Amino acid sequence: MTSPSDQPSSKTQVDKEANQAVSREINRALDSSAANMSAKTSAELAEIRQQALKHLSRGATTATPALFDTSRLKPFFQLALPVAAVALVVVSLQPHSDSPIPALPLAMTASQMPAEDLALLQDLEFVTWLAENEQEISL
Repeated sequence: MTSPSDQPSSKTQVDKEANQAVSREINRALDSSAANMSAKTSAELAEIRQQALKHLSRGATTATPALFDTSRLKPFFQLALPVAAVALVVVSLQPHSDSPIPALPLAMTASQMPAEDLALLQDLEFVTWLAENEQEISL
């Protein structure tokens, strides 16, 4: 069972038939005018056609290359693609650590910290060890 929307409407068919009739009438009129054309007009049209073809062939030989001409972009891609591949490999091989920097022990952040303890904070390995072993150290 088909719905009315599935079948082409009669108005659409009438419009198509009318358009085809108009197209046939226009083609018939153009054919008759071309057949009844004077010899002088026919010769002028042939001359103009030849001039246009010469201009077209001359324009094609002197035309500037297009902006995205593949022959001009080929050397760029031959260099850019390997460089991009190397950059991608270098970036993907960069080591990164997911371990966070350990927090500084609360005892080391007191306002009465001696100068010797401040000097020890300059040694990053010591600070890291101190943060990891804070519970074992009695300050």
